[in-house]
Amino acid sequence: MSTGEGHLFHDDFLAKRIRFFASKHDFDNEVVYRLWEDLTDQQFKIMNAANFGMDSGYPVLVLGDVQPNWTVLTTRKLFSNFQDETVSVELFRIVGFESNKELSKDELEYLDLVLEDGSKTRVWGPAGSPYYAMWNILLCLSRMNLTDGKHFRKLS
Repeated sequence: MSTGEGHLFHDDFLAKRIRFFASKHDFDNEVVYRLWEDLTDQQFKIMNAANFGMDSGYPVLVLGDVQPNWTVLTTRKLFSNFQDETVSVELFRIVGFESNKELSKDELEYLDLVLEDGSKTRVWGPAGSPYYAMWNILLCLSRMNLTDGKHFRKLS
C-alpha cells in the first residue's frame, strides 16, 4: 500500500467511526448538527472559505448554523470558530477535556480540549444535548487515540 492509499484508508476508517459515534445521538434540530454532505449550498460556500487544507482529511460533522459560531470535525482535525477566533487542533493531540462545572448543560457553549503538551484550546459547542454529543464523540475519538495511537498519529 502506498502512502497515499494509507491516508485514504485512515480517512475512510475515521469518517466511518465519526459517523457511527454521531449516529448514537438523536437531535431534533438539524441546524445544530449535520453531516458535511448535508450542508446547504450557502453553508458549504461559507465552510469552504474556512480553508481546511489538504492535511485536514475529510470534513465529516458540522455543529452550528455556520455563522457566527461553528465546529467542524474532520478525519484529522477539529476546527472551531468561537468569539471571532478560529482554531484548529489535530485529533491526535487531544488527550482530555475540561468544562465549567458551575454552568448547567443548557448554558455551556464551549469545551476546553486538553492537548498532549498540557495546553488547552477552547472550542465552541451548541448548548444543551448537542454539546454533550460533541463531547461524547470527541471522548470516543480521544480514547481510540490513547489506547491505539495508530489511528491518529500524524500522517507524513
